[in-house]
Amino acid sequence: MAVIVHILPPFHYPFYCMEIAHIVFLYFKKKADIIVEDTWRVFMKKKILLLLVVLVFISGCRRIPELADGGQAVVSFDREELAISADDLYRELVERFGLEILIDMIDRQILEHKFPDELDNAAESARNQLNGFKTWFMDEDGRFDEATMIRQIRDWYNVSTLEEFERWLELDFLRSLAIRDFAKAQITDRDIEYHYENVVEGDIEASHILIAVNAPTNPTAEQRREAEAAARAEALDLIRQLNEGADFAELAREHSTDRASAVDGGELGWITQGRMVEEFERAAWALELNRHSIEPVQSQFGFHIILKTGQREKPSLESVRDNIIETLALQLVQGDPTMTINALIDLRESYGFRIEDSRLRAEYSTFISNQLIQARGLEQ
Repeated sequence: MAVIVHILPPFHYPFYCMEIAHIVFLYFKKKADIIVEDTWRVFMKKKILLLLVVLVFISGCRRIPELADGGQAVVSFDREELAISADDLYRELVERFGLEILIDMIDRQILEHKFPDELDNAAESARNQLNGFKTWFMDEDGRFDEATMIRQIRDWYNVSTLEEFERWLELDFLRSLAIRDFAKAQITDRDIEYHYENVVEGDIEASHILIAVNAPTNPTAEQRREAEAAARAEALDLIRQLNEGADFAELAREHSTDRASAVDGGELGWITQGRMVEEFERAAWALELNRHSIEPVQSQFGFHIILKTGQREKPSLESVRDNIIETLALQLVQGDPTMTINALIDLRESYGFRIEDSRLRAEYSTFISNQLIQARGLEQ
């Protein structure tokens, strides 16, 4: 039998009973799963200790008992003064879980309305990320250690089940779309034109030889320095050989640790800006045609020796305008810790959201203020 617990304050009941929203508690031994069900979906949230005894309603809202003061009873006793009212239950749950659940529900409602064509992508992204996380929790025999993963995601993300985590990842995907759009809206024509004139270049064709840093797992600082010095010395020796007339492709096939390109003599093909790591791009575009780098170029992958073999003309502004906006928006988000917070504030306000509960409204205001203060602290 389903046990229905009315959680909204009494003045919400006329709407509540018409199935705008209701909360169902299902009992499993000493714990309960909160399931928030609305017209569109079932949303599972945090497991809580069973603190409440509930009244089983045989048939709908018409049989909710009233207290002497006119309040709605959720749990009644022979002595009426012991009764637990809907207001009591509501206040208890708001105090324990209200703001966290509310913010997620607000954002989910808005984002699923704003990005209906992205819901499948959000679900696919969440599944892929979840599967990726699972690979971190495989034992030596390749078995998935679900219990350990759940303990970790509870600490990291404040979720209690894999299903709940997957739902959180879906929401995070949709939030990222809203943040992207908000950042794009901050980009001006002047920003775009400046980036085009000073940053955009035509595609280049290049090859490289990569010498990876062969450091042990979890190296000490000294071990890391020694491994980097050895890799750099090897790259310098290869540059010396190139200066003496050695064939770039032959050295790449023999020495490059990027085996995918090494089999083709180090060829990477035509490269568009933004495809490679920053250190590589900066050095590659600065090279003269048919010249190789005279110093090893260090990146997160090791030390590169780059040969520039082709250069195309700069594309028109209109052909790269969207790419420029994407690039500048990403730089805004990465460079301004308040951007993600302000993006979601703007999203909620654009839908005219209002928190009717005065206590939750005050908590929300404080929560946002604290987020912005902490984010601005990161800028300093």
